[in-house]
Amino acid sequence: MPRIYVPDEDFIGKKVTLRRCEFHDHLDPAEGYTREEVSLTGNCNCELKGKPLTITGMKETLRANFYHSTCYTVAESQNLVHEFEFSDEDEKPEVITGYIIEGEPNKFLTAGFNYAEKKDVAEGC
Repeated sequence: MPRIYVPDEDFIGKKVTLRRCEFHDHLDPAEGYTREEVSLTGNCNCELKGKPLTITGMKETLRANFYHSTCYTVAESQNLVHEFEFSDEDEKPEVITGYIIEGEPNKFLTAGFNYAEKKDVAEGC
């Protein structure tokens, strides 16, 4: 599952620097789809990489909304930007990201399946 970027109003008024372009660095559309159809922002931000940008507001796109995310407007461009483009998550290789569920201490949920006798299974399971 892709990382979910929760809409964050605290970004409004902040300066950020784009490190990636979601339109090109993140997308490889499946056959029959265009980048515009699968992009969260719907636009290319390659020319904005490395430039400081001031976030002015939040704007939902259909695609970003589908992923429970949002895009941001910036003062320096009419293009929308997404947190993926300015977050530093890929710049910390020593940090592992993802979804891990811990039950008892040091016991983690795995993707394995276990068989159980019918008497041990609750009705409806």
